Amino acid sequence: MDDEKHMQELVKYHLLKNGYEVRVAGNGLEALDAVKQSKPDLIISDVMMPKMDGYEFCKKLREDDETKTIPFIFLTAKGQLPDKIQGLKTGADDYIVKPFNPEELMQMVKARSKRVETYLEIANLDELTGIYNLRYLRERLKEELDKAIKTSQYLAVGFIDIDQFSKVNDTLGHPTGDQVLKRIAEVIKENIRFSDILARYGGEEFVAVLEETDPEDACKVMERVRSAIENERFRYKDKDLNIKVTVSIGIAGYPKNGKVDQELIEKADRALYRAKDMGKNKVIIYEEEQNINS
Repeated sequence: MDDEKHMQELVKYHLLKNGYEVRVAGNGLEALDAVKQSKPDLIISDVMMPKMDGYEFCKKLREDDETKTIPFIFLTAKGQLPDKIQGLKTGADDYIVKPFNPEELMQMVKARSKRVETYLEIANLDELTGIYNLRYLRERLKEELDKAIKTSQYLAVGFIDIDQFSKVNDTLGHPTGDQVLKRIAEVIKENIRFSDILARYGGEEFVAVLEETDPEDACKVMERVRSAIENERFRYKDKDLNIKVTVSIGIAGYPKNGKVDQELIEKADRALYRAKDMGKNKVIIYEEEQNINS
């Protein structure tokens, strides 16, 4: 964000040269609209601008939950110490004075971008199992469903629940139960595609999102998962636990079962509970008629 055209072009040139996508704005109000529309990974802003200066622009971003964590760099001619202090107090991460060294700016951009990537990667993972967490699942399921709708492709959701998992914790203890959860997550990953999304929904529940897959084909994949878990020999501290663990799985798919992400989750969950009612250790596809009669 800069009201001087030549400065916009100069910074844009160096960013494009280093492989970044760039959007420019000439004042704070224009930049706020741009941020809401594009959700940038990083912002570079001047301080002195019409309509809304950089300090106010940064302050407004830091007050909004959706934008408060976006890395923010001031690039400005205001180079006095009080100016820098003001900028950092407002919420900026870095402060560069014009005229600037392009290499210094690019190194700063790369460092801030890498830090955000690392943070997001950690924030998206379940601490125990190392697979994706519920927050990430919600974001990606919506994205994948939007993509399926636009491209007229199938999408399937598999809801996986460990049968009577409380008995494992009660009998063998929670540390052993945690090891079982970790291994089950690994087994599921080993039996789905790399492009599919696997997340821990909570407790002993997992959700797999299978792109370009109809419910019938998803059933084959989930049956492979179910069988692999049933035949898995679980170990803890190099000792065979001599336990049999099974899972019940429910499946729902787009477009047959709905066009909203939460609706697919709910219907896969209903199919899961039908599998439980039918004796557990089963894979069931959601059917409207079965739901009415259950």
